[in-house]
Amino acid sequence: LSIPKRENGSELISSLFEKLRNGLALCRLCGKTVSNTRNHFLTHKPEKHQCPICFATTTRADNLRRHIRAKHPDNDHN
Repeated sequence: LSIPKRENGSELISSLFEKLRNGLALCRLCGKTVSNTRNHFLTHKPEKHQCPICFATTTRADNLRRHIRAKHPDNDHN
């Protein structure tokens, strides 16, 4: 899949997904079916978010916050 270099963000995201009838979208990069294309697109970006406590990594900042609350509830990073 080639990605045009001059598309704006929303056009790029739209081009990477195939809309399905049930309101979901199929990611052309990994084949996953998702409900939120923008959030899923972030999982394909090279940036990773690392837990300062156990050094686990996530692809999205909101998933890192969820990880810290679930795995390290008594820590000051919450």
